[in-house]
Amino acid sequence: MKDTRIFATFLSFILKSTKGITLKSLLCLMFVFISIGQLKSQINYGDDAQKMLAILKYYNKYPYAKYSNGKIEYIECCEDDRFAVDFKKYISYCDYYIMDNDEKYASLIRKYINISIEELVQTYKSLPHTIVIDNYYFNDKFDVYSELYLSKDRYATSKSKKVVLSRFPLSIRNKIELKKKEMSLKEKERNQIEEEKRKIEKQKKSEIISKIYDLELYDKSAYDSLANELPDGIRNYFKWNTPSFQELEDGDIKKYRYTNIFNVHYKLEKQKVVKMTQYKAKDVRTVINQVVEVSNLSGGDKEPTLFDVVLRIPTIKIEGYEVMTEASFPNVKIDYAKGLTIVKIRSGKVEFKSFLPDEDIQEKLKSKLKGEPRGKYSIRYEVGNVAGKEFISTELYH
Repeated sequence: MKDTRIFATFLSFILKSTKGITLKSLLCLMFVFISIGQLKSQINYGDDAQKMLAILKYYNKYPYAKYSNGKIEYIECCEDDRFAVDFKKYISYCDYYIMDNDEKYASLIRKYINISIEELVQTYKSLPHTIVIDNYYFNDKFDVYSELYLSKDRYATSKSKKVVLSRFPLSIRNKIELKKKEMSLKEKERNQIEEEKRKIEKQKKSEIISKIYDLELYDKSAYDSLANELPDGIRNYFKWNTPSFQELEDGDIKKYRYTNIFNVHYKLEKQKVVKMTQYKAKDVRTVINQVVEVSNLSGGDKEPTLFDVVLRIPTIKIEGYEVMTEASFPNVKIDYAKGLTIVKIRSGKVEFKSFLPDEDIQEKLKSKLKGEPRGKYSIRYEVGNVAGKEFISTELYH
């Protein structure tokens, strides 16, 4: 019987009662529990007796086949001390797989050795997928039913068979039809409720994902992280996208400087991309594009491309849905300088001899170089203030 609550009860019982048990033993125990509705999935009503015998032998049931007039009348299988999830205890029982005159599986009789008839009836009535009509216990598909009784040898017994409506009294058939209609109506109501929930959820999702969310407002930590990444990203961009030190050495101009102030706005947008496959079928995919809007507040670079590559803003989750974001970085000041110069250092004083940097850069280099040993040096320098983060690096050569 496929019922997660019953399995959870069984698993809880096993875990509480098997302290110190090995994993191998626990796995073995998990395969020996039984339930009232348990039949091997390979066994179906109408199966050939010999086939069933082979299946039961495969599962180590030690079946005993009772023959009559050269045909199998029934197959007997007994189990001792197996944990039954429905009864929540260990039970012993015997199963009798009854065959018809053509040696086809017709019914199952199960005799419970240590279960009372009262306990059996009460347990059946509590099963979640059992429909009780008079003294018959149907499954919720109405294709199998059971009868409960005390056998002649005084054992609580269940007899299960395939449902053939014509064999039931008219009163039972009418009750079955009424129950089916009732269940169908309830199922329809459940489906309508679920469908309404899906519509509401779909509308909610549509409303949520249709918006673009301000990253600073909805995920401040992510925004702050990007703000911290921005200066290093810009500096790294200029390090590799400006004249190299070798190019400066070989050229007439020995320095490079970039000074601008921008407002930068990043925004994510979804876009559907349609591709034709080799079979001329459409392959539609959704990609996320990042759009960068930059306005120049100061400086000569009116169409900067550096912001396209120095930062990538993330999507975020709103109520479990992935949504597009936007992020603004106002007044991004970029002051970046690199170059070559020759200096003379004596008694802590720095004197620029050739290829003079800009005056404000000279002051920063003096502070950096005054502690160097006396001598004349060729200097490679990188100095700047990017988005509020200052940096200065120098390489000295005699």
